[in-house]
Amino acid sequence: MTYKQVTCVLIFFASVQDALCQGTPPFGTLPYEETPVTTNVTGPLSSGGWVSCQDGFAVTGIERGDCDKVTCIEEFKCARPQGSAGYQSCVYANIRSSFDYKGWATCPDNTFLAGFFLTANCDGLHCVEYLKCCEFAYPGVTVASCEGTADWGCLDNAGLCSAPDNTFLTGIYRSACEDLHCIDNATYACLEHVSTFAPTPAPTPVGTLPYEETPVTTNVTGPLSSGGWVSCQDGFAVTGIERGDCDNVTCIEDFK
Repeated sequence: MTYKQVTCVLIFFASVQDALCQGTPPFGTLPYEETPVTTNVTGPLSSGGWVSCQDGFAVTGIERGDCDKVTCIEEFKCARPQGSAGYQSCVYANIRSSFDYKGWATCPDNTFLAGFFLTANCDGLHCVEYLKCCEFAYPGVTVASCEGTADWGCLDNAGLCSAPDNTFLTGIYRSACEDLHCIDNATYACLEHVSTFAPTPAPTPVGTLPYEETPVTTNVTGPLSSGGWVSCQDGFAVTGIERGDCDNVTCIEDFK
C-alpha cells in the first residue's frame, strides 16, 4: 500500500470516527457536510413548476414570508450528509390527489425531500402535485433510528421552520385548510454509518505454532522390506527418521 493510499484510509476512518462521535443528534448520525445552504425559491414558486434544492442536496428547513400562501415560501434550507457523493437516485411521488385533503404527503423509504412541483397560478396546499425524493449516494449508509415527527406550528408565522440538526425532511402533514399554517407536522430522518468492511480475521499468534501433541512413532520396517509406500499416518508429516545398525535405506526403522 502506498503512502497516498495509507493517508486516504486514515482520512476515511477519521471522518467516520468524527461522524460516530456526535452526541446530538443520536450516536452514529452522519453530520451535515457543511452549514445548510439557502436556496431562494420565490421566483420559481410565483411561476409554478419544480422548486428544488441544488443538485445533491435535500431539504432541512423551509422559510416563509409574511403571507400565508404556498407561494409565500421564500427559501429552502438544504444540506447533504458528510462524505456524500450526491444522489444515488430520485423518484417523484405523485400526491396531486391525495394532498388535496387532510393527511400525509411522504417520500418513499430511504429517500429525503429535495423539492416539489407546484401548479402554475395556484397558491394553496392542493397545488403541490409531486414531491422530489432522493436517496444519497454513500456506501455503507442506511436510514437510521433517528426518524421522527416534529410539530411544525412554526409555520404559523413568518420565519424558518427546520428539522432537527443533521436530519432531512421526509414528509409533511396538512390539516383540512389550504394555507401554510395548515402544515401541522413534518417527518424527518438522518443517515447512520454502517460499515461495509468484512470483519478482520483474528491474527495468528506471533511465533512458531507448536506440535499439537508429542510426535508419534510410525514403524516402517515392514513396508521398507517389501517395497511400496512408506508414510506417516494420515494428516501427519515427518519430523524425524530413525535408522538401525545397518547403513541401507531398508535399515530405516521409524518415522517420527
